[in-house]
Amino acid sequence: MKDNNPKIKICGVKNNDIAKLLIDLDVDFIGLNFIKKSIRYLDEFTAKSISKYIDKYRKEKKAKIQKVGLFLDENVEKMNEISKKFNLDLVQLCGNENTEYISKSLIPVIKVIHIIENMSIEKLGEKIESFSKVSEFIILDTYSDTAAGGTGKTFDWSKYKKIFNKNIIIAGGLNPNNINKFINQYNPWGIDVSSGVESNKQKDSNKINTDRRIVKSIRR
Repeated sequence: MKDNNPKIKICGVKNNDIAKLLIDLDVDFIGLNFIKKSIRYLDEFTAKSISKYIDKYRKEKKAKIQKVGLFLDENVEKMNEISKKFNLDLVQLCGNENTEYISKSLIPVIKVIHIIENMSIEKLGEKIESFSKVSEFIILDTYSDTAAGGTGKTFDWSKYKKIFNKNIIIAGGLNPNNINKFINQYNPWGIDVSSGVESNKQKDSNKINTDRRIVKSIRR
């Protein structure tokens, strides 16, 4: 039986119906993608619509869900402009942003660390320690040379489990088929799911809740 109730982040939301579902399910973080080369990228019109909807509905529901904007090596002034424009609560930095860049963010930061094959625990620990000084949360995700995230690929959880500490969110390959086993075995502080709750590259409400009940199975 799980003794943990991890924070849940669902990333790459592109419509109000999915946003509503996540708020109703009391998910902790909702990710809005501002990375232009991503299949989950939001144009300005869509971003404005979703952002305004989230603000209105979460106030109505008195929900604590936080809006997270995803960026990849964006000009820092542009990132701050978008953050303010869409009333983001946090920014998630998915590229090569350093601590100096992070310190210029006007709102709290989630820094993604991509785990490359054979990365040592010591090396990863150094990165976490460094970025944690200027970041609210850390995401550990699988490295890919073709995408900044949402690849559906896992990294070696067992190798790094001793550093799955508070304020560290685990991403990469989590889906309805493995999520409960992962939580039971590794007791993460937080989990981040994107492609694992998609069908045909679109968020699937059945995979989030109705069919495999990914959120409710975690929250029980």
